Amino acid sequence: MSDINWILSRGCCELSSIQRIEEKYNIQFPKEYVDTVLEFNGGRPNRKLFDIKNRVECVFEALLNWDESRKQNMFDWMKIIESNTIIAFGQDPFGNAICFDFSGEKENPEVVFWNHELNNFEFIANNYSNFINELY
Repeated sequence: MSDINWILSRGCCELSSIQRIEEKYNIQFPKEYVDTVLEFNGGRPNRKLFDIKNRVECVFEALLNWDESRKQNMFDWMKIIESNTIIAFGQDPFGNAICFDFSGEKENPEVVFWNHELNNFEFIANNYSNFINELY
């Protein structure tokens, strides 16, 4: 994949937790994402900037944590966004989320940005690999 270095990993992520969510929502997280989160749960990338249509230099602060005992974990974000097709996997420093959009492709979803103030979604990348590879 890319030459991203992940720092400050926190907490534990069990494959069974990921599989439970996949079964519940009838989705499949991208393999690259699963591999990353199993090794670097809650980690921060060394390259963290990305652009969306009307905004440059958005910040991918960290992967959401799969450890339910930690704050701002995956499960908390799923309750906040309240969607069966949009699942957050990352956050920025301003209360927004980077999400998978499973409304189309169930095995290789698009990546979208959720703006919490406007409660809307904006396209970022065709898939997780493209998103990670395009970080600068």
